[in-house]
Amino acid sequence: MMTIPIPSTTVSTKKVEGIRGCFFLSDPDSTDNSIPIQYVETHIGFSEWHSNQDLLSEISIFREAFDIHRQSFKHMMQRNISDDRVSIHLIPYLLETENLASRAVFFPPIVGLLIPVEEGSGSIRSQYSELVGGDVQRAPHPDPEWVKKGWEQDVASCGVYGQADFDFRIITNVNDAGPQYTVAGEIEFKRNRCKIVIIDGQHRAMAVLALYRNALSKDVWPIGKEFQHYYQYWKDQMEKYSEDQKKSMLSNLHLPMILCAAPTISEGMEGEIEELAKSLFIDLNQNAKKVDTETLQILDTNDLVSLALLEALDAVKLPLTASTSSTVTTPTPPTWSEFRSMHKGTPRSEVSEYWKQFKDGSYELPAPAGADDVQEEEVE
Repeated sequence: MMTIPIPSTTVSTKKVEGIRGCFFLSDPDSTDNSIPIQYVETHIGFSEWHSNQDLLSEISIFREAFDIHRQSFKHMMQRNISDDRVSIHLIPYLLETENLASRAVFFPPIVGLLIPVEEGSGSIRSQYSELVGGDVQRAPHPDPEWVKKGWEQDVASCGVYGQADFDFRIITNVNDAGPQYTVAGEIEFKRNRCKIVIIDGQHRAMAVLALYRNALSKDVWPIGKEFQHYYQYWKDQMEKYSEDQKKSMLSNLHLPMILCAAPTISEGMEGEIEELAKSLFIDLNQNAKKVDTETLQILDTNDLVSLALLEALDAVKLPLTASTSSTVTTPTPPTWSEFRSMHKGTPRSEVSEYWKQFKDGSYELPAPAGADDVQEEEVE
């Protein structure tokens, strides 16, 4: 495995808060077991106040974390990044300031996996530290004021308290009705014991990371410097602006992220983190279906040719639809009141008998008044 550089920082831990959840991944080594994956849905970006900007220094893409030369050809292809596409198309899309009224500058969430690394060297470990208690543990809320109100937390801690690789917490309120779980969750990890590797959405992540590394992080490219030249243009562009101008340009860029961790892949238990990363990638992508190019081109309302084609298709389709609808439309059966109105002047007892026959399918409704006249005119 490769080494993930650990940036020097006075902050030893990083807390990621968001909406928590859990899903299960099939265990590749067992037909009976599944691996619980805990996650927190959050976002990253360039705002200094509310977008986890400092989290960008903890993120690596797959080729920067794992030795791709040790991967099978299949796995190499799955994790291959088209750097020219990122630089030519995705970064300009993020920085576009014109036509914002007609375009949504937004990316779907990326998926990151918390990877355990050796303290100091940054070498990737095969497992997290031992899961305390072997499972989730109930613990007091760290804030005494919250404790007074009955708040506690369920914690999955990989390592000794205070020295854990990470803690995954679910905030709960305990009252007479039992524990009331909230949707809030958090993952707090040691910066020198864990890093984040992107499992899904590497092109999107690379676009944001390239901007961050060229604009705000003083040209920090941890590994993969052979790919840095793809983004030299953006480094040159960003150098034209002052620090305040760059922050203003990038402050509104946010990228949703789902941060995952697998507490059971820990010392004393089965499984390895690299195999989990492979399985997670495959499970996330095997059912994904890309929208075909023809559909995207037709629906592109920013393209004049597409708009003309849509107009032409509507001109053909709408008359056909109207014609087909008028041909196959089945009349709605009349209600009892409508049925009586059709038989004005007929004794009620006879109308009731006709109604029974109509419900049985043996009675044909009388033609509307004037229908015969219309038919005669058509024949003439």
